[in-house]
Amino acid sequence: GEQTEEEARKFVDTILEQQSNSGATETTTSTSSSSMTTTPVSVSEPDSAEDLQELTAQIAALRLELERLRGSESSN
Repeated sequence: GEQTEEEARKFVDTILEQQSNSGATETTTSTSSSSMTTTPVSVSEPDSAEDLQELTAQIAALRLELERLRGSESSN
C-alpha cells in the first residue's frame, strides 16, 4: 500500500514537472546590434488546469476510500 502510494506520488510529480517544463520556453534572438531575451511564459491548454484539479480531487477521494476500507479491514 505505502509503496503504491509512493509510486503514485512520484508519477504525479513527474507529470507536473513535465507539464511545467514543456509549458515554459526561453528564446534568445540576436540582432546586429544587441541580443534580446524573452522571459519564459507558461502556455497551456485552458482545460489543463481544470483537468488537473478534477484528477487531484479523484485521487484524494480514492485515497479516502482506501483508508476507509483499510480501517474496516483492521476492525474485522
